[in-house]
Amino acid sequence: MRAAEYQKIIALPQKRAPRKVIDYLEINEVKSIVNNIDVKSLNGQRDYVLLNLLYNTGARVQEICDLKVMSITFGHLPMVNIMGKGKKTRYVPLWPETASMIENYLRAMQLLDQPKSCLFMNSQGQPLTRFGVRYIVKKRCLDAENNCPSLKEKKIGPHTFRHTIAMHLLQAGIDLSVIKSWLGHVNLATTHLYVEIDMKMKRKALDACEPMNESKSLKCLLDKNKDILAWLNSL
Repeated sequence: MRAAEYQKIIALPQKRAPRKVIDYLEINEVKSIVNNIDVKSLNGQRDYVLLNLLYNTGARVQEICDLKVMSITFGHLPMVNIMGKGKKTRYVPLWPETASMIENYLRAMQLLDQPKSCLFMNSQGQPLTRFGVRYIVKKRCLDAENNCPSLKEKKIGPHTFRHTIAMHLLQAGIDLSVIKSWLGHVNLATTHLYVEIDMKMKRKALDACEPMNESKSLKCLLDKNKDILAWLNSL
């Protein structure tokens, strides 16, 4: 009897909740984490390559776990073949430094001639799981906190490296459609989130300054042009 009323309730639009603030790392923080790893041990080499690859590719944690030795292509244009959501594959370029450290790692692990082997394995020789990757990331970040205190203020996981490379590519002037393909986003609107964050950062920097030829604060100037700023944010 109340079916019609229930349908009306279900049809009510949900209140939009505020988006979570995306945490990402600055360049110096990334370097502090990876350079703090002792690469003399095999686990150290694995973790060093793992974190560098997370940053280079922006891969999701499961995508990293699924990588095989044959996923890596070396040579003049090194790249990694990543299997993403919906079994969709994408090719992400590797920086020469990343390709070189992967090759050295595979040689040390005696995996160069085992194309179907998992790229990353745990101490028991089993494929590294999502939980294993999270543990490694948290451990390595914790180890680096003394050398980089700003890391203590951030909640860092594998996905943080995905946000980090997206922001760094954007700030380097890389086209948004390229970043979309790099990360494997289906919808460009998802990638556009990083533009919104970057705009907020730039606006915050501008608010802290004053125009060279004005005595009024820049905040007053921005307040008078909210409609223009809203239009810019909508692009």
